[in-house]
Amino acid sequence: MASNYRKIYKKHYGPIPCDSHGRTYEIHHIDGNHNNNDPKNLIAITLQEHYDIHYAQGDWSACYYMSIQRMNKTPAELSDLSKKIQLERVKNGTHHFLDGKISKKTNQTRISNGTHHFLKRKDGTSIATDRAKNGLLPVQLSTKNGTNPWQKRKDGSSIQKDLVNAGKHHLLGGAIQQKQLEEGTHPSKIKIGCLCCRSIFSSNSFGQHKCKQNYV
Repeated sequence: MASNYRKIYKKHYGPIPCDSHGRTYEIHHIDGNHNNNDPKNLIAITLQEHYDIHYAQGDWSACYYMSIQRMNKTPAELSDLSKKIQLERVKNGTHHFLDGKISKKTNQTRISNGTHHFLKRKDGTSIATDRAKNGLLPVQLSTKNGTNPWQKRKDGSSIQKDLVNAGKHHLLGGAIQQKQLEEGTHPSKIKIGCLCCRSIFSSNSFGQHKCKQNYV
C-alpha cells in the first residue's frame, strides 16, 4: 500500500510532524526508490522541501500531483508544470499523441497487467471508480482547491473567463484569433440569446447550454 512507508516511519521515529500551516510532513524516499521502505531510506520533510527536491530532479509529475493535492499553486504555475510534463513525454517518445501505435501499445500493456484505470473488475468497479469514490480524480482535486479552470464562482465567473478577458487564454493565441478578438468576431465575444430561457451567453458555450434548439 502507498501509505505503508508512513506507518513504517511512525513505527521507527514516532509521530510525523506538521508545518506552520498544519500540513503533515512528507515522507521522502532518499534513494528515490518508492519500493525501498527501509527506515534508513525514509526522511520527514516539509511539503515545500519535498516539492523542491522533485522540481530540482525534473520530476514534473510528482510536482504536479503535490500541487493539486496539497499546495495552493496558481493556475499559471499548474499550467507550466503540465507543459513540462507533456514536453518530457514528447522528448522520450511516450506522449500518447505522438503515434497511435504508442498509445495502443501502452493501453494494451495496462490492460494485460490489470492497471488500466478504465478496466472493469468482476464486481464492476475499476481504478477510475476507486479514485472517484476517494475524490482523487484530477477534476475533483482541482475543484476542491479552487484551481479547476471551469469551476464557476458565485458571481458566474471562472478562471477560464478571467484568462479570456485578459487575453491570456491558450486558445486565443495566433494572429487570426488576435484579429478576431480585436474586431469582436471571436466566438468568445459573440453573444447569443436563447428564446427559451432568455439567457445571454457566448457562442462557444453552445454545447454547454441546456436549451439547444431556439437561438437568436
